[in-house]
This record gives sequence, C-alpha cells and structure tokens, in this order.
Amino acid sequence: MTDSVLSYARLVLNAVFILIAIEIIVQPFGDVTAIVQTFAWGLAIAFAIIIPLVYALAKKIIQ
Repeated sequence: MTDSVLSYARLVLNAVFILIAIEIIVQPFGDVTAIVQTFAWGLAIAFAIIIPLVYALAKKIIQ
C-alpha cells in the first residue's frame, strides 16, 4: 500500500521536474512553450482528478 502511494508521489515529482526542465530548454521558442504549457495544464488536471481516487482507494484498502 505504502509502495503504491510512494510510487505515485515519485511520478508526480518526476513529471514536475521534467516539465520544468523542458520549459527551460525551449524557452526561446514561443510556439513550443505554448505547447508545453498546454501539456502542463493537462497533467495538472489529470493529477487533480486522480488524487481523490487514490485517496479513496487507499482508504478502502486500509479498512
């Protein structure tokens, strides 16, 4: 149980660092920056949807 939560947290942290690194690399190119920002918004929405689901699953597993 703890391993799955830790792997999820590691996934979120890695995604954030990768997006920041890509954004720094492609900063001079405006079109690519807009695409990366759109991708970042999509990831943020996906993680916002998944977090309550992971919490409910963890709560169900504990009980």
